[in-house]
Amino acid sequence: MKNIFYHITKKTLKQNRTRTWLTIIGVLLSTAMITAVTTFGASFRQFLIDYTIQQDGNWHVSISNLTENNLKHITDNDSVAHTTVLTSIGTAPSEDLADSFPSNPYFYIQSMPDTALEELPVSLSSGRLPQNDSELIVPDYLSHYNSELLGLSTGNSLTLDIDIGNDNTTPLTAEIKKDFTIVGTYSHFPNSSFGSGGHEVFCGSLSKSFSKILSDARVSDAENAFSAYIRFQHPKDTYQLTEKLISEFESVSWSYHASLLRWYGVSDHSHLFPILIGLCVVLVLLIMGGSILLIYNAFSISLRERTAQFGLLSSIGATKSQLRHSVFFEAFIVSGIGIPLGLIFGIGGIGVTLHFIGESITMWIHGTAYGIPLKISTAPIIVSIVTSLMTVFISAWVPSRRIQSLSPMDAVQSRSDIVLRPADVRVSRLTLHLFHTEGMLAQKYYRCDRRKYRTTILSLSMSMVLFVSATLFTDYLINTGTFVLTAPEWELECNLFHSPTDDTIRQFKQILNEDNTIKEIKEFRSLRPCVPIPADLISKEAANYFGLHSSADQQFYYLSASLYVFPDNVFSDYAKEHGITPDTYLEADSLQCIYTSNIRLFNPETDRYEDCEPIRFPKNSELTLGTLTIPSESEADSLPHLTDIASLKLTDQVGQLPDALSGYEEPLSLILPESLYRKYIDILEPFFPSYTFLLKCPEFKTTYWNLKKALQDTALNTQADIANLAKEYETDRNLLTAIRVLTYGFLILISLISIANVFHTVSTNLMLRRREFAMLRSIGMTPSSFQKMLNYECLIYGLRSIFYGVPVSLFISFILYRILRTGADISYLFPWKAVLISTAGIFFIVFLSMFYTAGKLKKQNIIQELSLT
Repeated sequence: MKNIFYHITKKTLKQNRTRTWLTIIGVLLSTAMITAVTTFGASFRQFLIDYTIQQDGNWHVSISNLTENNLKHITDNDSVAHTTVLTSIGTAPSEDLADSFPSNPYFYIQSMPDTALEELPVSLSSGRLPQNDSELIVPDYLSHYNSELLGLSTGNSLTLDIDIGNDNTTPLTAEIKKDFTIVGTYSHFPNSSFGSGGHEVFCGSLSKSFSKILSDARVSDAENAFSAYIRFQHPKDTYQLTEKLISEFESVSWSYHASLLRWYGVSDHSHLFPILIGLCVVLVLLIMGGSILLIYNAFSISLRERTAQFGLLSSIGATKSQLRHSVFFEAFIVSGIGIPLGLIFGIGGIGVTLHFIGESITMWIHGTAYGIPLKISTAPIIVSIVTSLMTVFISAWVPSRRIQSLSPMDAVQSRSDIVLRPADVRVSRLTLHLFHTEGMLAQKYYRCDRRKYRTTILSLSMSMVLFVSATLFTDYLINTGTFVLTAPEWELECNLFHSPTDDTIRQFKQILNEDNTIKEIKEFRSLRPCVPIPADLISKEAANYFGLHSSADQQFYYLSASLYVFPDNVFSDYAKEHGITPDTYLEADSLQCIYTSNIRLFNPETDRYEDCEPIRFPKNSELTLGTLTIPSESEADSLPHLTDIASLKLTDQVGQLPDALSGYEEPLSLILPESLYRKYIDILEPFFPSYTFLLKCPEFKTTYWNLKKALQDTALNTQADIANLAKEYETDRNLLTAIRVLTYGFLILISLISIANVFHTVSTNLMLRRREFAMLRSIGMTPSSFQKMLNYECLIYGLRSIFYGVPVSLFISFILYRILRTGADISYLFPWKAVLISTAGIFFIVFLSMFYTAGKLKKQNIIQELSLT
């Protein structure tokens, strides 16, 4: 008997080819969308992993200051997949470096084994890599300053007095003299640090003779001469295994390869994973919701057409279980065709997309055209198949329950389709007045056959929910990303250190003005005084977070404040924006300032990024400014104290810094006008004044090297420093760009499936009413009257779907807000734009569907339509 029902099901599918293919197309679209999303995500993630490895190396954590025993312990660990070891040879002073870099006149020499390049890529600017311990590569910024003066050009020889194992905290004592040849310069080395005991230079693998010299020269308390770059078997265990390793070592330092680990989904912030999991759940539910609705409508329409057939089968002895199995067999056939095709179209579509736009995406992210290879992995395909099967069978299960509740006579006569209630035959006078007989017919038909309309309205409402939710999903992720990862407003930052004179500042301005790639310049002076903060104004936790020293009596914490000095005109505009009278400061007879104590921090207690005010000063507080002196341990008084003391009054508080200082937030920022600074320049001069220029330059790479070259042959090269803010932000921008690409792609896919859903549902339901429309036309309804009736039905569809769709959309928006709120301090976004767009879109698509279907119906022969059974 079961085979007979399967045969009937297959025959029915063949007889209704149009409806069958519409259902298959629905399954295909659903599977293709899920497959495209998962495959694109896997491909994009793999690209980011490969690019990060190419740029910064394939390692998970680096640990420095290791002994040989520590190294053996690491390499013997079964959880460690690979270890690359750099050997610290020592530090060497240079008189030429002392002239150019008085604060850091040392070379920090390390040996790099031949196999290091497999895990630690070195970006060479010129020359080649060292092949032995007598060849060096040096950072290219040294050669850009003055290669002839420093003698650091490729091919030059260099003789250095090396202090073995020196940590740069005691005076250097030469222990080994060695000759080197410079064979190249490098622009980037993974995890390099300017302050790690000097300017990092690298030689090749150590020979046995030189290794013995180093071993003999080291003493027991200076054996921490190795750095290990470790890759674990499983990236997810990185933080746990690292903590276990370092707990067994002494005096080591470590850093994680966060830019690589993040693409593996590894983070040390415990609240990040609930956020990602929550968002993924919402994303999958939205996709499944749209897919289920599209396929459900197809099955619902199919069962509506087969209701009479099921009634006849039931009347000759078919059980409800057999009828239900017949429905699921139809779902199985549809899935067997639609899911494989969906996988092919989804993978093929995303492959073609990546082929054409992959280089554009990477150019946008990294500024370099790389292709994004298509990655077909097992996990995304399995997820797509399982999700699609669940979607199809859930879609079939819901309407199949309707069969079990129908008696054979009700099914044969389709009694459940038309249900009359006393109120259904009444139509308001307003409706009759506005829409005449056509509106009355549409209203009565809607009330009498709510079941058929319910499918369409549910479809439209869900389409609105999908669009609004997808838009909010995109907006929330981007807003959260820009909150946590604030992009620099300025591409380059130029600093003049060591108390620059007015002549020095004018000379540097002239260099900037001669560069036509610079579009905008902001300038200010900054100082770093130390301020004693009363202990009752700042919590102990905040003091520990900022690493503040305490006074001898524990009554104060010493905070390094930022004091900014702006030109008088810029200061005046800033003061007026905040309702402050500028003359209070421009004509002041005492040292006073505007201040702010707002800062954005990662709160370790809540694992969230939050805006906070760590210090709350009483109004008109008096501050003491000074230079913090921390005596050495050999001195009798080992407690920190202030020197060069000055007094300053906090007059007005503001909520934010000037636009030029966006991203420079500190626990305490003080703002003065230039004229007031000059009145008290003798008092403020000891607080390490520097002068900063912020540059807006779209071609920042060109501008950066233009300025480097311009400074090379001037006296400014020892006093000026250029920071490439745009390049420093690149890694964080990559994450934000990935979020945008994925979420906007998701929004487009959801919009397309929503449009297909609405068009399919409306047009199919209208085609099912061909006999009814033919009957109305046979009794004299004109084409214009017929169109008016359909227009009124469009209003019913639109208004009803908005009535149900808006509350559900707002509810989902609140869920998204609550999920993201656990990881970032963001405000609720009311989706009014998305609601307006989706409302307009619903009416447009419904009217378009009606217009398209009505055009087809008008061409049909009335006699043939009336003869349909």
